[in-house]
Amino acid sequence: MRRIRLVITASIIFVVIIEVCLRTAAFFCSRQLVTQKNIDNYIYCFGDSYTYGIGSENKKGYPEQLQELYEKRYPNKNIKIINFGVPGSNSKQTLNYFRHILTRYPRPDLVILMTGMNDWWNISDNNKVLLYSKINPFIVKYCMVLTHSKIVKLLIMCFAKNTTIGTVDFNSQVRVADPDGFGEQERLGSNYLSTVRVVFEENVNEFVNLARNSGIRIIFSQYPSGFIFDDSLEYISRKQKIIIIYTNFKKFISQDQPHEYFSAEYSYSHPNTKGYAKMAEEILTTLIKEKQIP
Repeated sequence: MRRIRLVITASIIFVVIIEVCLRTAAFFCSRQLVTQKNIDNYIYCFGDSYTYGIGSENKKGYPEQLQELYEKRYPNKNIKIINFGVPGSNSKQTLNYFRHILTRYPRPDLVILMTGMNDWWNISDNNKVLLYSKINPFIVKYCMVLTHSKIVKLLIMCFAKNTTIGTVDFNSQVRVADPDGFGEQERLGSNYLSTVRVVFEENVNEFVNLARNSGIRIIFSQYPSGFIFDDSLEYISRKQKIIIIYTNFKKFISQDQPHEYFSAEYSYSHPNTKGYAKMAEEILTTLIKEKQIP
């Protein structure tokens, strides 16, 4: 019995140490924005690993490459493009991060948003997913605590690394974005992904409202590998009159040669440097076409 207690105690101490180490690493590795002088306008890019630049061989995501393209085309304009991508984050965390940034850093002229890919597995801070699913209250509270653990997030990310969830067709399992007038209960449904979809829409709409109330223009960007909630993004775009940048690689490449733009290291789920460059080109082209250049 004593040996069992020692094993349990040692295991708890080990888990606590790992958790502390992960949180410490996350703190020191987080990106810090250094406010620069003589900047005319800022463009902030919010999202997850697809914004951060996971998969790029030279550590340059689309925001960094967009900055380079912008400087070449507009050498006399002093615009700073900031990458606020956080790998593994869900739409609620992206919304909270945006709110945090607005209170501490210069107000941008434009925000590019690409979020939601991780909503199906990462429910940290996204408590409505659990509440709407009508799960036992005890399980809800337990999951809320558990999903804040860095260890749990790390394990889930390791498990999810080799998946291609972004390219799976779930249209037969989830609802199509609802037209105006649908009631909340009708929108929720019983399917887990349907619930995640509704919460995703709420988070994105709140992000849009926060940006507009702050006098900031906002543009959506698609995921390069496709997204199970693309129709929801289209719906919000039409309803809120927001431009979508179509960076889905299906329009760039053929199905038999997808690897040219995706990283083998991440099982072709994320773009490589060339893929992010293609995204940056498409984004700049759209900004110019839609007259959204600051």
